Amino acid sequence: MLFVSPLNNIEKISLQEISKNHPLSWVRIRANSVLMSAEKIPLQKIASIYNIQRQTVSIWLKNWEDKGICGLIDKPGRGRPKKTTSKEDKEIIKIVKKSPRSLKNSLVEIEKSLGIKLSKSTAGFV
Repeated sequence: MLFVSPLNNIEKISLQEISKNHPLSWVRIRANSVLMSAEKIPLQKIASIYNIQRQTVSIWLKNWEDKGICGLIDKPGRGRPKKTTSKEDKEIIKIVKKSPRSLKNSLVEIEKSLGIKLSKSTAGFV
């Protein structure tokens, strides 16, 4: 597929609103890519604008053709599973808020308090 099928006015308006206002940046990018494709901008040009592979844009456009707006959003469960529970997350936030300028100390307290080992790479803030 080189370009998406012509868009009707409702689809154009919906995609424009999504590309401006959706809270997730990657959904905004995908919506904007569909709009560009409808304007006959080649896949390679769209890919170079976002510094991604041409195949990735092709997948986005195919998802649009197959599923419409729902095709712009990833299915739940993608990515790495969480290592902590919601209860542990709340406790971690409480500990970090106590001394936000001393994250190394917070990490030590989190490990003692919750009995879990957070390496520097998984903690994300050390």
